[in-house]
Amino acid sequence: MVRGVQEILEFLVEEEDRLDRFLARSYPDFSRSYLQRLIEEGYVLVENQVITKPSKRLKPGEKVLLLVPEPEPLEILPENIPIRIVYEDAHLLVVVKPCGMVVHPSPGYTTGTLVNALLYHVVILEIFTKIALVEPIYDLYHFCGHLQHVKFTRK
Repeated sequence: MVRGVQEILEFLVEEEDRLDRFLARSYPDFSRSYLQRLIEEGYVLVENQVITKPSKRLKPGEKVLLLVPEPEPLEILPENIPIRIVYEDAHLLVVVKPCGMVVHPSPGYTTGTLVNALLYHVVILEIFTKIALVEPIYDLYHFCGHLQHVKFTRK
């Protein structure tokens, strides 16, 4: 999917390296896997040529352009994912977050998150603003998960 470009970053290669590694070091705001995806989608130019191979070898003196795309719209959908509810009242829900479950959607994690599961069970009032949607209350590492509390209203 081609998206608009919000920023163009320019880098000069100082020593021989792979394109994806070079960009990961030069622009640590993005993960290497995300940069690899941008390369494969045509958002990186070396000496004004679009390069789609993350393993491209760079030479000293080459100019690399990273076209930073506009953020992808993030649609958060309810998913019927079983969650263990420890406590519930009219405005508070405490659940056990399973080990390995991502808390909220983000680039690379758009499904299977705790927020997706919670949206199936409740309507969240404020997701990422004034309240902490999911904030550890007490870590239970020997159970490989931890309790999370959520402010909500019922469907």
